[in-house]
Amino acid sequence: MDDNHVSLIGVLDTDTVLRITDSTTVSAELRLTHTDLNGQSISITATTTDTELATLAGTFRQGERVHIDGALVQQIWVDIHGARREAITIHANRIRAAADITLTTRRDA
Repeated sequence: MDDNHVSLIGVLDTDTVLRITDSTTVSAELRLTHTDLNGQSISITATTTDTELATLAGTFRQGERVHIDGALVQQIWVDIHGARREAITIHANRIRAAADITLTTRRDA
């Protein structure tokens, strides 16, 4: 099993953004909010370049709960002002609706 694996359930902040980069490549970007056990909300970006998965992701709308499985990807770049920037995103290999998933919280963790 791959050591770099993340599974996340969250609510979409916006509609999924689809991009067509050429005649055969479709990519999707999903931005979602996740609230941790302490009540802190964080915004997370998940992307995929798998055309079939991106097309499916394009059907999800703002406010929907989604379940994303994938791998963490570190991105490093220099912005137009010369500042070094860094972000961690999820490269999704599975996306599905999460409305029917019930979560339980361990209180002893």
